[in-house]
Amino acid sequence: LGLGADAATLPMIGEDQLASIVRGGRLYDNWFEETRVEARVRRHPAYPATAPGTPADTWRCAACHGWDYRGAAGAFSKGQHYTGIKGIRALAGGDPERVIAVMRDETHGYTDIMLGPRDFADLAAFVTRG
Repeated sequence: LGLGADAATLPMIGEDQLASIVRGGRLYDNWFEETRVEARVRRHPAYPATAPGTPADTWRCAACHGWDYRGAAGAFSKGQHYTGIKGIRALAGGDPERVIAVMRDETHGYTDIMLGPRDFADLAAFVTRG
């Protein structure tokens, strides 16, 4: 696990919650592959126009916020994956409902057509507890 969980907290996480966190990690990496929906065909409107990536790639959480969850302060601080977008580490330990609200906001633009209730919940579990 990554953000907030460590070996000491794992025994407190139930099997269902652990499954949600793990699935949320797969969604964070590539939600359209995990959900088996068609990849996006237009670039994400908030993805920097100067940053490289296919239209589908620009909709992946990891493409903006980094595989290390640190965004512009981490592995994507320079080079071909640089976007200048901040990471998600500040959300570790936070309220999953806040994370869902951010995913649905005008900047992120994820809708019920793209992600279902379980998808939103699993992503939020990963971000806050993963």
